[in-house]
Amino acid sequence: MKRLTVASVFLAAVVLAAACGSDGDSEVADTQEDVVHVHDLLVRDDDTMLAATHLGLHRVTDDGLELIGEGRHDLMAATLEGGTILASGHPDLRDDSLRVEDRSPLLGIVESTDGETWTERSLLGEADFHRLVFADETLFGANSSDDAVWVSQDGGATWEPRGGAAQLVAMAVNPADSTELIGVDLDRGLVRSNDGGDSWTEAPGPELADLEWTSDGLIGLDEQGAVHRFEGEAWMPVVELPDVVALGTRGDELFALQLPSTVHRSTDGGETWRKFP
Repeated sequence: MKRLTVASVFLAAVVLAAACGSDGDSEVADTQEDVVHVHDLLVRDDDTMLAATHLGLHRVTDDGLELIGEGRHDLMAATLEGGTILASGHPDLRDDSLRVEDRSPLLGIVESTDGETWTERSLLGEADFHRLVFADETLFGANSSDDAVWVSQDGGATWEPRGGAAQLVAMAVNPADSTELIGVDLDRGLVRSNDGGDSWTEAPGPELADLEWTSDGLIGLDEQGAVHRFEGEAWMPVVELPDVVALGTRGDELFALQLPSTVHRSTDGGETWRKFP
């Protein structure tokens, strides 16, 4: 499955264009081995593109992916709450501010407005979400700590675990019906829930790596960079985008990050794609 394969591909031949110097300049990855895994693509209202990776939060620039700040937190999942970035995963072990004594190095939910300074929102040292999705004012999190979906009605401050067991490495929620979820399970492949994550059943379809769901359609990305669209009862491939490693949304817009730094956008539910901007 992609979040452990495509997202875990070591992208070859990498050198940093500039190392962090005493003047605080951020790093820019000429090629992408330094980034290693891209887990989520976030698109802000001002068109800023952010990539949550195994080695910190990066800004997508014309020259590649630029590390924001000096923290290299392993951001396994990220989403936007207005102008605030919410993320989960594992802390940079050099940063004691995001670690709790006698607890595992898990971020729970941390927040940042600038991508440089992170503070706890909840569950520090307790949870490791591998997907965060807002739908119908509810935040859904795929928690790898107990292989269950958790939900929050207050933006991740407090949480309620659901009962269904699923090792989800990707997840999407129907924006028109937040009881309907689809995910990529580590062992079973595509799985579906019709009760908000309380139970899961296997679903037919290709081996997908990433998922996004807008009011215009349900989209999946496979390990080869092919984008698939769910049409009625079946998945149909719609376009090949080699080296695409992550999908993202902004409202009903769909985005795809193609390394080293090209972004494609679809405004028709994934049927057609154009470079952005």
